[in-house]
Amino acid sequence: MRNEQLKHYRDWDRDGAIRMENEQTLKLYHQLNEEAYHVNLADFECFSAYDRKQLDDGLKRISKTIDQVYKYGGGLFGTHDGFTRCLDYLEKKNERIKNECDPQEVYFDEFNNHECMFNYDGDTPAIDIIIEIFGVDVAKTIKRYNTLYTFEQLAKREDWEHVAGLTYNGGQTPDHVWFSNVDGKAYTSADCTLYPVYLCDKQYQSDSKIKWGMTALYKNSRLYKWHKE
Repeated sequence: MRNEQLKHYRDWDRDGAIRMENEQTLKLYHQLNEEAYHVNLADFECFSAYDRKQLDDGLKRISKTIDQVYKYGGGLFGTHDGFTRCLDYLEKKNERIKNECDPQEVYFDEFNNHECMFNYDGDTPAIDIIIEIFGVDVAKTIKRYNTLYTFEQLAKREDWEHVAGLTYNGGQTPDHVWFSNVDGKAYTSADCTLYPVYLCDKQYQSDSKIKWGMTALYKNSRLYKWHKE
């Protein structure tokens, strides 16, 4: 959705923050994100835990034992089915934003949110959100400020691929993933040891032979910066 009535200006009394006039979809954007932020993870048989007490409380809350849940990184635990339903919920939230919110309004809002008027990354955090939700073609139509990277540079820098929940060695999150040039299965190295990388309870595998033998960095549930070792 595009809001043809949207107007904006830079507020130089606030370091160049963007002020909008006639915005139409920002309320819905905030509402959808607020609902996702406050979602009850227990409804998806998931919970967050950062120490033993929180782990025990979370297991009790969803009526599961430790051998019935997986660790997905970032302190998130849950059942395979529950985690899948949680991801589906978040994907549907982003799909509603894509279909019902104006990407320019979202960009201006996130520009202010991430203080892109004076941070060291320019508008990169804001435009990354637009690319993730609306796609590159829509992102290229956005009126941008404090641009640090062109779209060509962004593509070369990141080459993102969203894969949430990769783990190794009993629930640790890898910082890189290598795909075997024999069968495309995923591994990571740590402490001079090669470990298989799992998605839920199954070893993760590349869906393309082009990526066999390739390594990618892994952060924030995304594979990026593909390269040959």
